[in-house]
Amino acid sequence: RVRRLEEVTGRLRAVSGQSGAVFWDFSDQPGVSDSRYYFHDPFHLNHRGAAAFSQLLGKRIAEWRERGGGPLPALEVRPR
Repeated sequence: RVRRLEEVTGRLRAVSGQSGAVFWDFSDQPGVSDSRYYFHDPFHLNHRGAAAFSQLLGKRIAEWRERGGGPLPALEVRPR
């Protein structure tokens, strides 16, 4: 599992670097990412995990904006 996670995270970092997008890795959040309580399966959050993640994300965005991060860049999503 860890090897696959590192592969996916590495690819996401590369794509965000190429596109100039902001990338935040939440895969190592103590008490959340290491708890089965928050996950439906190894990759998908359940309702408790979604609520906890929303709190973490909101806090991270607020901190980023306070440091002058400005508006988050829009990501272009292309259909397959």
